[in-house]
Amino acid sequence: MHDDADRQPPRPPGGIGRYLVTYRGIGWLLLIGLLAAGVVAYGRLAQQEDPEFPHRQARLVTYWPGATAAQVEDLVTRKLEDRVGENDRVEELKSESRQGVSIITIKQRYAAQERIDQQWDDLRARVAKAALPDGCQPPVLDTDFGNVTTLLLAIASDPSPPGETAARAAAIRTRIAEVRAGDPAVGRAVIVGLFPPQMGVDLRRDLAARFETALRGSGLGGDCRILHADGFSLGDFATTASRPELERMLARYVRSIAADNLLHPDLPLPLLLLADEDPLPGLRALAQPAHGYRRLEIAAEDVERRLRHVPQVGRVTRLAAVPEQITILAANEALAGRRIDPQSAEQAIARRNAIIPGGQVRVDGHRYPVRVEGQFAGEGDVGDTIVSATGNQAVYLRDLFEVRRGYRDPIGFHAQALRRDGGVLTARRAVLLAVEMRKGAVIAEFSTAVQDELRICQPGLPEGMSLQVISDQPRSVARRIATFASSFAEAVAIVVLVSLALMDWRSAVVVAAAIPLSVAFTLAGFAVLGVPLHQISIASLIIALGLLVDFPVVATDGINRAMAEGRPKAVAAWLGVWRLRRPMLYGTLINIVAFLPLVLMPDEKGTFIAALPLGVSLALGGALLVAMALTPLLGAGLLAGQRGLDEGGSPRRTPPFS
Repeated sequence: MHDDADRQPPRPPGGIGRYLVTYRGIGWLLLIGLLAAGVVAYGRLAQQEDPEFPHRQARLVTYWPGATAAQVEDLVTRKLEDRVGENDRVEELKSESRQGVSIITIKQRYAAQERIDQQWDDLRARVAKAALPDGCQPPVLDTDFGNVTTLLLAIASDPSPPGETAARAAAIRTRIAEVRAGDPAVGRAVIVGLFPPQMGVDLRRDLAARFETALRGSGLGGDCRILHADGFSLGDFATTASRPELERMLARYVRSIAADNLLHPDLPLPLLLLADEDPLPGLRALAQPAHGYRRLEIAAEDVERRLRHVPQVGRVTRLAAVPEQITILAANEALAGRRIDPQSAEQAIARRNAIIPGGQVRVDGHRYPVRVEGQFAGEGDVGDTIVSATGNQAVYLRDLFEVRRGYRDPIGFHAQALRRDGGVLTARRAVLLAVEMRKGAVIAEFSTAVQDELRICQPGLPEGMSLQVISDQPRSVARRIATFASSFAEAVAIVVLVSLALMDWRSAVVVAAAIPLSVAFTLAGFAVLGVPLHQISIASLIIALGLLVDFPVVATDGINRAMAEGRPKAVAAWLGVWRLRRPMLYGTLINIVAFLPLVLMPDEKGTFIAALPLGVSLALGGALLVAMALTPLLGAGLLAGQRGLDEGGSPRRTPPFS
């Protein structure tokens, strides 16, 4: 025989939905907590444009001043390639040998970021053992050159003011009249070169001599008279050629000086004037920048220092700056006449341009360090270096060499920022600043902090300079988040309208309320798993919006069916959902499995797209949980009914899971 307990019917199941309907205080606490977790997660989630993945590329740069490209290839690049190739994690090598510099791009096999960082350390140790020639600088392995730039700024130069342009045109007219000395203007032309103040007269004379040679070689003119003035040089010559012929000759001349690295980046194109043509329209068309690259770089340094103090800012890098250098040109005759070799001059420069400790001075019980400084402040100090001395006669560097102040040879790339003035797109000379966001920062806070700092920097720039935003990742991220917000609002509105057409208004409210709960669960999951908001995770939310609507619709329909059977409303709230648990679970698993193959994509592609299946899985899982647990609670609350009824309608006194 069986006892009475064995003969009792099994307690009807109902899951967590029945429990929360019975104990609604706990259910409403969970609901409010889920919404609060979603709101807090949304405010604290890191925001960026693209997902992060391991950086497998680095650039190994080695400088060997004075060496030819062939010497760099044979004595530097190949030796370093042999050393780097000893590491079995290296997947790809690309090398480039230029005059004075070797650049090797290294790509590792895909691995976790920690493993990749270990291999970079191994490569640094290997290349440090390479036997490089004397005078070659130590190789530098740059592993951060591929970092994503959050904000790209340009410190750009505006064109010279109209008053300055008019004054320069008047000065050119005066000098043209002076050099022609009353000769008729017919049959003559003038070429005008505009020069920055720091450019030496020797270089200007060299360029003028090359122009005379080019003019004679073309057979288009003669009787060339050169005049150097403050800020410009001009050459007046006799010619019968047409403007197109002279412009083609000037283009060949510009290409020739560019090939010899004599085309100064601060130089505008030469201005051609025929007969008594007014120079003012031509100067206006040239739109000469008010500032050179060096002054732009100084201003960029000031902005860079201020941005480094912003807590949300990581690395700040100057781009497209044109470094200055002092070039020393030797005259072999002068060296031979004084019996001085170039090595002696080089050693004299090294001794002069040094900071030498001079000991200490003790004053009133305190010790003060003494330094003997000989650093160069300009090209004049370089020329004043004493190379040798015989008796009371000193031989200075300027007596043997020509000292020129200019830009690094060869000149690297330089930038121009595009700006729309009155509907016309114009180019502005510029130096760029690449600003990176600190890892884990919120991009909206980064944008606000940087913009506040830039508003302080803008008034401090010299007149004729402006700050421009070239690439704005925060704006792009804000646009994507706004797209998600609008999609979310549209999804809720469409669900409500369709539900109102097919159900009563209470059911429509239950269906609509389930959507923000599911999204809040997804955002909280992102926060727990460390997934930032970027274009892939936001795309996963937008895709999920079209899928998670099915769960509350099905759950609400199950509740209505149970009520149609005559069940009490509090019972129908959980019973209708419980009956559909298997179809909803299977549908969720099918949709999740459909997106899982995206995770199996190899290398960076899988890392880049991983947030899509993860976001969809979290959203669908959250929608299933909300449908099974909270939708019965919402249905029981909105559809009225007695509280705590069992399947037969009688009050329950014990928890359903006791």
